[in-house]
Amino acid sequence: MIAGLLMMAAGVNVPNEYFGDWSVTTTQGGSSIASIKNNAGSVFGVICIEDTCTSFFNPTVPCDEETKYPALVNAPSAAFPVTMECVKAGELNLYTFPMDSGITDAMSIGGIIGIAYPMKSGEFKVERFSLTGSARAAARAGQIAKFYALPANKKGSDKSTL
Repeated sequence: MIAGLLMMAAGVNVPNEYFGDWSVTTTQGGSSIASIKNNAGSVFGVICIEDTCTSFFNPTVPCDEETKYPALVNAPSAAFPVTMECVKAGELNLYTFPMDSGITDAMSIGGIIGIAYPMKSGEFKVERFSLTGSARAAARAGQIAKFYALPANKKGSDKSTL
């Protein structure tokens, strides 16, 4: 499901909204993505579908679909482990993990978030992302997804405004 949403987002004509360093994109299906791209070309963000949001990470490293990978997240709020699951979206390799209190606390405090993950070589790679605007962007993505999930706003209805 997440893979399909990211594929749809590529062809969206809805203007992005910006919150600090983060942007929010709405897909054709009404789901929403809040994200940031770092200087290395990796993307970190949140995908919201109806009333559920999931964190995702798109490093420039391939993964095996449906395989779970350990990672360590570090932010000013705390350091904590996460288990990421690989999801393929066309050519994209996405690592998804729950949007839990660790991630939401990190976003609300701000600063820089680091994600360390193991490589096949036995070394770790670390990606860093700004959290400036992340809490507002994630909240907006959730708001948009919930709005479009309402029955009156489903595809085919012309009564929706946001």
